[in-house]
Amino acid sequence: HSIKNVALIIKHKMVYKGELTFNSSYPNGTPRKLMDVSKLNDLGWKHDISFEDGIDMVLENLSEELEKYI
Repeated sequence: HSIKNVALIIKHKMVYKGELTFNSSYPNGTPRKLMDVSKLNDLGWKHDISFEDGIDMVLENLSEELEKYI
């Protein structure tokens, strides 16, 4: 997932009505980062949580943590 894709997913889940802007004139490190979990899969490991479910869990936890300070 690109940073832009993740930002758009979070924007949708948070029902954010504002506009996101990206400044592509700045370098952002390695142009493409890939992760290969095939060796882990070969050892029998499989993920239990989808990417979007993981985002939901993080946002829920963040909301609970922020409520402690409000």
